This record gives sequence, C-alpha cells and structure tokens, in this order.
Amino acid sequence: MLNKISLKASKERNFEEKIYAQVAIELSEGIRHDGIWLKALSNSDGNEEDANKLYIKYRVQSIKDNLIIAHDSLEAEKNQQTKKFIINSLSNISAILLLIPLSVTLLFL
Repeated sequence: MLNKISLKASKERNFEEKIYAQVAIELSEGIRHDGIWLKALSNSDGNEEDANKLYIKYRVQSIKDNLIIAHDSLEAEKNQQTKKFIINSLSNISAILLLIPLSVTLLFL
C-alpha cells in the first residue's frame, strides 16, 4: 500500500516537473500568455519580480487545467462511442431475435 502511494506521488512530481520544464521553454522563447501575465501582475501589486514568480505558478496550473479538460473530453467521447456501440449491438440482437420465430416457422413448412 505504501509503495503504491509513493509511486503515485513520484509520478505526480515527475509530471509536474515536465510541466515546469515546458513553462521554462515557453519563457526562453518569449512566449507569454497575456491573460495569465495580467493576473500575475495584478496579484503582485505591479511588482514585476513577484509577477514573474506568480506567472510561472499560474501557467503551470493553466497547463494542468488544460490537460484535465482534454482528458475529460476524451473520456466523454469514449463514453459516447461506447454508448453508440451498445445501442447498435442491441439493435442487431433485436433484429436477430425477431428473425428467430420466422426461421423456426420456415423450418416446419
């Protein structure tokens, strides 16, 4: 049990490290998301050094949120496809069941 908890925590830290690395790449390439930057600036009372720190924190959270939303969308699509498959399968089974009495009748003719 402890190993599973430790493994999960390790995966989460590794995942977060990759997100911070992505933010570092964005910053080195001069990419800045204006909405996040303005939020950071307003929450730092205009202090640019503090705003930079907040920007990184907010951008990391933004990436996490985007990944969660994307995952949720994929799950919803997967669930929709599963529902369609079940409905189609049930329709096919229903059609087969409707044909059985006809087949039995034809056998005795």
